[in-house]
Amino acid sequence: MDNGSLHVYRITVRGQFRDLTPAKREWLLADVDAHEIFASAFTAVGTFTYDLALVAFNLRYEVRIRGEDPSLLAQEQARRQAVEFLTERDLSHRLIRLETMDMADIWEAETLKEGVRAEGAPPQI
Repeated sequence: MDNGSLHVYRITVRGQFRDLTPAKREWLLADVDAHEIFASAFTAVGTFTYDLALVAFNLRYEVRIRGEDPSLLAQEQARRQAVEFLTERDLSHRLIRLETMDMADIWEAETLKEGVRAEGAPPQI
C-alpha cells in the first residue's frame, strides 16, 4: 500500500447517552434544534446530532488520512475525537458502533454509473 496516498473517510460514531443529570438534559434540550440530523454534515471537527428523546446521538466526522491501514487509522481517530468531545462536555455515554464510508468507493461507483450512461444505457435508479 502507498503510504503517501490520501484517503478520505466519512465516519459516523453512534452512541447512547447514559445517566444524564437534569442539568445536562436541560442544557442539551436548550440547543436541540441546532443538532438536528438533517442539518448536519461530515466535518473534520465533527457534527453532533441528537433529538428530543436524548437517548441516542451521532457524531459525524470526515477524516483525511495517510498511512498503513488508513481505514483503521481513520476509525481510531474518529473514536478518539468522539470520546474527547463527549468527555469535555461531561456527557456520560456508551459508544455503540462506527460506520465508515470510503469516499473513493463512492466516487468510483459514480464514475462507473456515468460511464454506463455515456454508452446509452438508461440511468439506474
